[in-house]
Amino acid sequence: MTKFKSEASLRRVIVQAFRKKGIMAQPIESSSTARGIGDVYFSGYTDEGAGIDSLSVKLKSSGWIELKNMPSFHLEESYTIPYRGGQLSWLNQMARHGTPTYTLIALADGIKIIEHSEEDKIIQVRSIDEAINYFITGHYRYR
Repeated sequence: MTKFKSEASLRRVIVQAFRKKGIMAQPIESSSTARGIGDVYFSGYTDEGAGIDSLSVKLKSSGWIELKNMPSFHLEESYTIPYRGGQLSWLNQMARHGTPTYTLIALADGIKIIEHSEEDKIIQVRSIDEAINYFITGHYRYR
């Protein structure tokens, strides 16, 4: 697992990984946006992980990701996620309106992803590529 020096370096790696797979990813770094808005928006179509028998299916994938770089903590430890004012509320509000929203937490030995919904789903992955594949295939609809 790669440790990141900062949230900004984590953001760069995430955006590059989406773009490498042909998915548009836009980092949001403006103080003029809504309070609490996520760090990265992604959207695009992919064949990855799709297919019914020999029929290829394009999957539409989009959502918001809040990034947290916490290299002092490990997957099995307890910790409090340092959401800033309005972040968790914004993520939950977007999820209630049907937009996939996630928090990606980069830890010393892996990555936790919280999929925000009525009953938050928490998964663990070992790499950025595994996280990107989850974002792309976790929520989809047929084109």
